[in-house]
Amino acid sequence: MTSDPHLDALHVESRLEHLMAEIRPSATAVIERPLAPLLLGWRPRPRLVFAVAIAVAVATGAVTGLLGDPTAKTGTAFAVEPTPTGDTAVAVVNTEVAAAAMTSQLHAAGINVTVATMTASPQLVGMWVAASFASSVSSAASAAISEQTDGYVSTIDIPRSLRGGVTLTVGVAPAPGKAPDVVGQPNALAPGGLAGCLALSGTTPSVAASALQAKGYQIVWKTSLTSTHTVPEAPAGDLVAAAFVSDTSPAVATLLVNAPNDPRYVHQLQLGYPLDQRTTTGVQFLGCKQSG
Repeated sequence: MTSDPHLDALHVESRLEHLMAEIRPSATAVIERPLAPLLLGWRPRPRLVFAVAIAVAVATGAVTGLLGDPTAKTGTAFAVEPTPTGDTAVAVVNTEVAAAAMTSQLHAAGINVTVATMTASPQLVGMWVAASFASSVSSAASAAISEQTDGYVSTIDIPRSLRGGVTLTVGVAPAPGKAPDVVGQPNALAPGGLAGCLALSGTTPSVAASALQAKGYQIVWKTSLTSTHTVPEAPAGDLVAAAFVSDTSPAVATLLVNAPNDPRYVHQLQLGYPLDQRTTTGVQFLGCKQSG
């Protein structure tokens, strides 16, 4: 199997950081791709890691609107829409629905994907936090899905080319007093993020800092996704690629900046964005889901 070393490096960077996330040792599932082989430039085919029955295909027909299940106590789990590319976008609208009911709702819409849940930190509740695949799933299809869960999205695009077993995992709130299994920080500038309505992706550091400070955030700068090192100010010429707000320090926004000609920049800019809002040069802002 051939591999693009640069793309592998980007996935390693994203997986190492997993957007500053960590999987607790007590978690019942694991991230599907080991790091060491990727560091050597080899991209292994992800294998199933959940003890559940895996469905075998995604139907070509798209269903528009909310999916309802009259047998589920808490109602609709997802909104499903066709995308202009012919893929199917599945958005989480209710995380209180049991995983079995979530799966049933997708099956009822002709989307033969199995849904699992994992308790998550507040910002990851309602996000797609992991994916696992059968060996029959193509590398292209698994990469397209995994890249989205690396960035934590609430809407995930299912490729129309997907053939084979896949399990998608949704972050849900833990029981009171219990620690979550998945802890992470999604890109606050992406759709559904804490600053997702400010349209700050790709802006200058001064514009982003002013807008976030007006919202009460203290600004911290960093120039590497994987490093914890911060810098006193953004380097001249850099643009804002992403921002992160910790659940434990909600008044601090850490802005990731990078030179627009750096090959990592577009990848960083697209973290947390659905595929239909990504372009060859960055992202397209299509509105927001919350006020702010």
